[in-house]
Amino acid sequence: MFETLKIFHMFAIMGLGASGIGGGILMARARRAGGKLPDYVRSTMRTVVMIGVGSAVLMWITGFGMVLGHDVTFGLWFSLKLLGSAAVLVASAVLAIAVTRSAASGQMPEARTMQLLMRAGQVGMTLALVFGVIAFS
Repeated sequence: MFETLKIFHMFAIMGLGASGIGGGILMARARRAGGKLPDYVRSTMRTVVMIGVGSAVLMWITGFGMVLGHDVTFGLWFSLKLLGSAAVLVASAVLAIAVTRSAASGQMPEARTMQLLMRAGQVGMTLALVFGVIAFS
């Protein structure tokens, strides 16, 4: 069971990475285009964000399952890993709200907010990965 959870946990991490990279590229190209976004760009942005949110939720569910199934020491490294994972979850959720609201208007979400959220997600993912490896090595 632990191995199955770990496999899905890794898929969730890959989904988060892919949505972060894809979202960043989409945002940069949409910003350069200016003005109103075409429908296909808005729907693609929403899809990429939802993949990120779903991956973040899956990461938490599988992580929780792995912790329940094993003796985990909640030390400094694991706490920092959880902090990074929480940043990813919050950034993904807020990003999903911003993109959903902007999709209704057809305008691009506020660039500064999107950049801040994407950076928070990237930093959170880096913390989660680095300190996860240290905590479980």
